[in-house]
Amino acid sequence: GPIAPQAPNMELDLDKLAGADVQALVLSHASIATGDIINFVMERNTAEGIQLESFTASKVVQIPGSFVEFLIPNEQFHPIAQGRARLKYTVIKGTGEALRSKSLTLAVLGQPQQLSLPHVQGVANGVLNPDSHNVITQVPPYYFMADGHDINLVWIGKTANGETVMHQEVKNLNADDIGKSIEYLIPDEKVGALAGGSLEVYYTVTTYAKAFFKSPTLRLLVDVDNSTPLEAPVVDKLSADGILDPADVPLEAIVRVSPYRAMAEGDKVTIHWEGVDAEGTYGTYTVVNSGTVNRETVFRIPKRYVDANLNRLVQVWYTVQHEDRIAESEKSAITIREMVALPLPHPHPERSHRHHARPGQRFIRCNRGDRRHGQSASGRPGHHTVARAQRQRHPGKTLTGADAGKTLEVVFAAALVTANAGQTVAVSYVVNRVNGLVQVSGTLALQILAAQPELVLDTSPVTLGGKVYLLPGSPDLLPNFPADTTLLRQASGGQAPYQYASSDPLVAKVDSNGLTSVRGKGTAIITATDALGARKQYTVTVTGVIHCIGLGSGSFSQISKNAGNNGARIPTIHELVDIHALYGNRWPMGKGNYWSSTVSSAGIGGWNWYYVKNMVTGGNFKLKSHNSSLGVGIR
Repeated sequence: GPIAPQAPNMELDLDKLAGADVQALVLSHASIATGDIINFVMERNTAEGIQLESFTASKVVQIPGSFVEFLIPNEQFHPIAQGRARLKYTVIKGTGEALRSKSLTLAVLGQPQQLSLPHVQGVANGVLNPDSHNVITQVPPYYFMADGHDINLVWIGKTANGETVMHQEVKNLNADDIGKSIEYLIPDEKVGALAGGSLEVYYTVTTYAKAFFKSPTLRLLVDVDNSTPLEAPVVDKLSADGILDPADVPLEAIVRVSPYRAMAEGDKVTIHWEGVDAEGTYGTYTVVNSGTVNRETVFRIPKRYVDANLNRLVQVWYTVQHEDRIAESEKSAITIREMVALPLPHPHPERSHRHHARPGQRFIRCNRGDRRHGQSASGRPGHHTVARAQRQRHPGKTLTGADAGKTLEVVFAAALVTANAGQTVAVSYVVNRVNGLVQVSGTLALQILAAQPELVLDTSPVTLGGKVYLLPGSPDLLPNFPADTTLLRQASGGQAPYQYASSDPLVAKVDSNGLTSVRGKGTAIITATDALGARKQYTVTVTGVIHCIGLGSGSFSQISKNAGNNGARIPTIHELVDIHALYGNRWPMGKGNYWSSTVSSAGIGGWNWYYVKNMVTGGNFKLKSHNSSLGVGIR
């Protein structure tokens, strides 16, 4: 009979084929001569025992004494996963005599093909509109479709109050149906009755041999009746004429959503606070649980989104998402208007230390809200702010919509600050409001100190390429770092003491002395900061770190698979020796032998002997691949 080299033990594994065609060989035989015709046949049976159309091919023998190869397309095996293939051939001699071979039966391993989901026309994002008319449900063509099959469509719906609505229809296939979708018309009354409910659709196939198959179930939601919208939310401290005064909102505005119809656990309630631009627009959500169902839902709108809409209109509404259905509430239009001006907060210098400043430090901040005293400057579009230092007046600035609710920076000339070194200056500011009110802030007494030397740090980028094995599962267990895995860069100048920080401690860590050591491949920024807030930084790129990942215990193939799932590989015995040299008896992953990928000797039947190593004692041993041992992966 024929042979199939890709099917050891007469088992053809489709996953291992990875899409490749299957080779069938007819070996040379004394009864096969040049010019003979070989008719090759592969009979196919599905996992359910249904016989499909056979694969056939013919070749003329060209080379005497050699084998004849037939390549069977990979897709011929897809429908018979978990089924069987029977390979055989017939030799047609020049005399017309036919010689039949023995047959080779292969078990086909792999995931069996399933029937496809039915399709309901007009469904969007898993939701069916209950007002749809002439809804058509389609059964896609399936791989063993044949004349005489019965396809039974089953449509089971649940109404909003839990009642069942069912529709069922059987169609018998004829020859013209093969390879086409089969369509079913659903009565309108069976669709409309499901508003606010759910739907399950599946179909069954009964063959002429009375074999029975059931498709997966398509689960859909049916949209609600949106004829009555949800009530608008309610905003606290809103006046009768729809005005919200920012003075009444010291921390956050409160928006309340009353319990709505059909409120249920799992509903996602999203609040929308829509201002005139992005800076004044806010949104957040909450998911209803067993403790909040059928209760009022409260949202808190941060004060800055109120302030950013002064003298403007805000639209407030909410949406409710139940599974894939979304309902929108009516909108509430409110006006943000300031009725009374609050006291101005004090100005404060940028990067000052206890009201000290140094020559070259030129920024003075006029706060929009001083959190220490709960005050608000209420900076609004159109307001004009003028900053004043002793004997020096800044020309000021008229605020725009983009400035509203933000801190205003005023820059004084460096020469002015330097000229006052060793002196104390008084700083204040004046706000001329749009409504004509003029307000003067409190005065900040600022002492100008003598200049300090500049902070010094080597900022040139560096690459640490030294090879080292590290254990991310035990980040505090470190080896003696080899060359090119650490770097000492210490700051000087500026104002001691200095602090060091890494932008990514998983790539590189830095200690309080400025010693940087590697932790993982990548790039990190190391920053040194002095006592006055001055900063310098450099970039470190790490390329040589190898992470050791625990893989549990198992046979060699199981540990190899675990390694692949973790983006790692099993180390060689030489790499295990290097790792053990770094950690010795401090090894944290468990005392025992660990697989290496180094083959000691080839075994019979594919069971190789591999070197294993005790990572605590350092002992080296050999183990057959089907036995169980611990595993560590490197990546």
